[in-house]
Amino acid sequence: MNKLAFLLGLSTLSLSMTASAAHWCEAYIDAVVPSASGITVVATSSYNGRSLDILTKDYDDGNFGAMYMRLLDAKKGRYVVRVYPVEAKGEEDGASCTDGTQDYLRTVVRPF
Repeated sequence: MNKLAFLLGLSTLSLSMTASAAHWCEAYIDAVVPSASGITVVATSSYNGRSLDILTKDYDDGNFGAMYMRLLDAKKGRYVVRVYPVEAKGEEDGASCTDGTQDYLRTVVRPF
């Protein structure tokens, strides 16, 4: 019984420590708009159809090319992707997709 309580406590602690490390939202990509410094991404939630925060990605970002192609493919195929936003370029902390502020796009993946 003590082992079970210990394992349950340890797993709860580890989950609480990593809960904010990588925040993501499942979304449909509605538009990918080029600008002078990068792209602007407009997306809607795959859960409730509401608009998500505007996301940006700079041209000089290391993974820009692959990210851009993934976004265009998701827009054309209209399939769900996971969007990982951060507050600003170079940050690692997850940002909320629906707090009303523009976020920086860290990465996009197709979940399945």
